[in-house]
Amino acid sequence: MKKIFYLIALTLIIGNAFGQFRVITNSYVDIKNGRLTIKTNNPTVDIGCDEGTGNYNSTLYFWHSNSLWNNLKAASFIVMSDSNIKTNITPIENASDVLGLINTYSYSMADNPEVVSFGVLAQELETILPELVDSTHGEKGVNYIGLIPFLIKGFQEKSKELDDLKEEMEFLKADNQFLKEQIETLFARLDMEMPTPATRSAHNTISNDKSILYQNNPNPFTQSTQIRYYLSESCSKAILKIYDLQGRELLSYDLNKRGEQYCTIHGSELEAGMYIYALIVDNQIVDTKRMVLTK
Repeated sequence: MKKIFYLIALTLIIGNAFGQFRVITNSYVDIKNGRLTIKTNNPTVDIGCDEGTGNYNSTLYFWHSNSLWNNLKAASFIVMSDSNIKTNITPIENASDVLGLINTYSYSMADNPEVVSFGVLAQELETILPELVDSTHGEKGVNYIGLIPFLIKGFQEKSKELDDLKEEMEFLKADNQFLKEQIETLFARLDMEMPTPATRSAHNTISNDKSILYQNNPNPFTQSTQIRYYLSESCSKAILKIYDLQGRELLSYDLNKRGEQYCTIHGSELEAGMYIYALIVDNQIVDTKRMVLTK
C-alpha cells in the first residue's frame, strides 16, 4: 500500500509540474528493496524515490542517462525547518571566516559548454563544509540551500563589525575635538604667562629671539628622550616646562647653562600619552612643541 501511495504521489507531482499527464511508451515501474523507480529506455530517464529510514529522509531524484541530473523547476521550494523536529541546535559561529574560504567560479557543464553557470566546486567545498556535499550517486552534488545560514550569519557578523567601526570613529572624532579644545586652552594659559607689552619693551635689549627650542629626539619615546635648546648668553632666567593636554604643569627644569644644551626626560617620570613642552626665557615663551611617550 505504501508503494502504491508513492506511485500516486509521484504521478501527481509530475502531472502538476507540467500541467498535464502523459503516458510514456516503453516505460516500466520498478519496486525493489523499498525503492520506487519509473524508467524509460533509450535514453534512460530515471525518476525515483528512496523511502529512506525515517519520515523525513526520503529522496526524490531525477536522472537522465545522457545529461546525468536534470533541472528541476518549480514556483517555490519549501524546506522543512520546524524546531520541534530538530535536535542538537547550535548557533553558527565565525560564518564570515568560513565563507572566506569558499571559492566561487563561473563554469559550463561538459555536455553543454554553451551555457554558463555559477557556483562552487564540490571537491573544494567538501574540505570546508563536508555536510553540504553529497556523493551517494557517484558524481558529487552540493546542497546550496545549506549555504544560506552561513550567508545570513556572515552578513550579521560583518554588520556588527561595521557598527563597531562606526562607533569607534565617532569616539575618535569626539576625542580629537576634545584634544583640540585642550590644546587651545593650554596655549591660552601659556599666553597668560607672557609679559605685557610694557614689560616686553623693558626687556627688548635681551636677545630672547635668539634662544631656540628643538624637537625632542627620539619622538615618540619609551625609555628617555632629549630636548635640545639654545640659550643666548644675555638671558637671565630660562625654564623648560612639561604640560599635559589639560594644561597642567607636570615638570619644570631650571636651565642654568647657556649655548647649545639638552635636557633628558625619562619615561618613568610620566604616564604614556602626549605632552607639550615649552621653553620660557625671561618670562617669555620662546616656543612650544609636542612629544609622545609610549609604554
